Amino acid sequence: MSEIKVNILLVDDRPQNLDAISVILRHPEYNLVTALSGAEALAHLLRREFAVILLDVMMPEMDGFETAKIIKERDKTRSTPIIFVTAVATDLKEIYQGYSVGAVDYIQKPLDPDVVRAKVAVFADLFRSKKKIETQAELIRNSDRAQFLVREQAARLKAEAAEHRYYDLINWVDHAVLWEYDAIAHRFAFVSQRSTEILGYTPEDWLKDPDFVLHHIPTEHKVIVEKLLKDAIEQGIDGRCEHRLYKKNGETVWVHSGVNPRKNEAGKVTLLWGLTLDITGFKTSEENHRFLSQASGVLTNAMNDSEILRKLGRLVVPVLADWCTITITKSDGTITQLITAQQSPEKELIAKELQEKYSAKSGDQTHENEAIETGTSKLFHIVPESLLIYTALNPEHLNLLKSAQMRSAIIVPLKIRGRTIGAITLISSDPHRLYNENDLKFTEELAWHAAAAIDNASLYGEAQRAIQMREDLLAVVSHDLRSPLSSISMNAQLIAKNWKSDPRERSRRIKNSVVVMDRLISDLLDLSKIEGGHLELEKTFLNIDQLVQEVTELVSGIAEEKSISIGLKLSGDVTEVAGDHDRIMQVFSNIIGNAIKFSAREETITLGTEAKDGEVVFWVSDKGPGIAKGELLHLFDRYWQGNDQKSKHAGVGLGLYIAKQMVEAHGGRIWAESEVGKGSTFYFTLPLSSPLKKVA
Repeated sequence: MSEIKVNILLVDDRPQNLDAISVILRHPEYNLVTALSGAEALAHLLRREFAVILLDVMMPEMDGFETAKIIKERDKTRSTPIIFVTAVATDLKEIYQGYSVGAVDYIQKPLDPDVVRAKVAVFADLFRSKKKIETQAELIRNSDRAQFLVREQAARLKAEAAEHRYYDLINWVDHAVLWEYDAIAHRFAFVSQRSTEILGYTPEDWLKDPDFVLHHIPTEHKVIVEKLLKDAIEQGIDGRCEHRLYKKNGETVWVHSGVNPRKNEAGKVTLLWGLTLDITGFKTSEENHRFLSQASGVLTNAMNDSEILRKLGRLVVPVLADWCTITITKSDGTITQLITAQQSPEKELIAKELQEKYSAKSGDQTHENEAIETGTSKLFHIVPESLLIYTALNPEHLNLLKSAQMRSAIIVPLKIRGRTIGAITLISSDPHRLYNENDLKFTEELAWHAAAAIDNASLYGEAQRAIQMREDLLAVVSHDLRSPLSSISMNAQLIAKNWKSDPRERSRRIKNSVVVMDRLISDLLDLSKIEGGHLELEKTFLNIDQLVQEVTELVSGIAEEKSISIGLKLSGDVTEVAGDHDRIMQVFSNIIGNAIKFSAREETITLGTEAKDGEVVFWVSDKGPGIAKGELLHLFDRYWQGNDQKSKHAGVGLGLYIAKQMVEAHGGRIWAESEVGKGSTFYFTLPLSSPLKKVA
């Protein structure tokens, strides 16, 4: 057993915590003293000397930081080591503050007994060594010269041993680089081994470069660090600041640096004690949270894709990247792409040329398209030349990509509601900004916000279009109802005024007007049934020849008005099909009625049938003006009208939509093929066999 029993001060406002630590540290060589507050701890320090203090961070009235500050301000207790006791999940920020007020280490809750005993044992041994040295020094002062020399040598050896143990302890401190700077020789005197782990630079790298820190700091942070060191050396002022440091591999880390000047007997600063603590995780989380909050606010206010692309590009560049490419896929398979670069004339010219000449197209061999197709992200910590070669379409494109100096890249798909609607690519040209897994995770979160904004803008656009279609529908319906009503009213008045004349022509016009009104009302009623899920089918076996004959008779009147003939091309392979007679006639009426409407006078419309792959294909072909490819995609949409229809053949825009719903209710398909200037062909199918039952 050691002849020196050391005092250890335990400070915590909770008695159960003090009991737990006391159990862990119970040992014959330790005298454990407890305090339930910072004030009580300071009182103990006035009466006794302690080898080490275990100080809880979170205490009422006077917390651990304030208590530690007072301890370090007193000459008597300034050198007493303080170990903070803190929680893992909630007190990380306080750990950084603890180092700045003089703590030498911290212990995380829940406590690991072996770690607690090991750390306390180091300081207990240091304290014993210190006491022995002080005792020997006292003996030397009372001895003769010979004894003094012998003991002085022994004391020096022991002091050196204690110093070695002190530096060993410093090297054991996690998350931080502790260093000493010789203010007289202007060079580093000591650097802890954690430098290799945190920065990639060994202590020897620091020792051989007097300005090591300044040589590895971004330009924008050099001024504050230079001032910190200057104030410490020239004025003896404690200081601390946050800044970035370049790691050996080129990456950048955030650190908290603190400096404590040490003076000689003349009051001159001879040594700086320094602490450089890695706070990258905390700082990055703080910046990412702030950026996402800003991005959400900006993107939420954007009302269309173009605005979102532009705003997102300007948010990302230059905060997260030097280049940003955003790709959006449309429902028709087309791609919209925006390339944003840092605001320099050279880079903007490169971005403009890439945008104009080499914007991605559907089917191109690019990593963006691969991310969209697979829905998976890609991280290129270092962009290899093979990636540029893979992306380039030709040598000129490759040279342009190389001129962008792409060093690191992230590609993330834009996914929302189970769909991939595009991709975002971040590219860094800065050798000190190399993306890692944490950057990838953050970009994926940003991509989700962007995808949600794009989806919301799309839904908003659809809602606006639906409102406009409703307004157009109301206008058309009111017009289409007024016209036949006016015709009925006018012809009725003429009959009343001239009752002796032949009323048949007037009656025919009244009947036609009633038919138009009935058709419009029927379409609106069918629309209501379809959207309410109440469309019913009364299926029977229908003779195809008879069905076609009825159709031609049904439309013969409006065809004759334009001298249009109807040709037939019927297949004899099958004679019957199962379906609802009235609904099938309604489909034919809509399709052939449109063919007649858009055909010139004296043209021919062909109606045909064909048995194929277990179904009957019905088709109607005309030689009208044809339909543009872009309009074919919307032909069967509710309320949709082509540009030509809006100007020359106004209608409600429900006929083909209702026809599509009725065909699909039969288990069939409907589509159209067309070429502008050459006419159109509409097809629909019915299954060859179907059970005879009512379908809701």
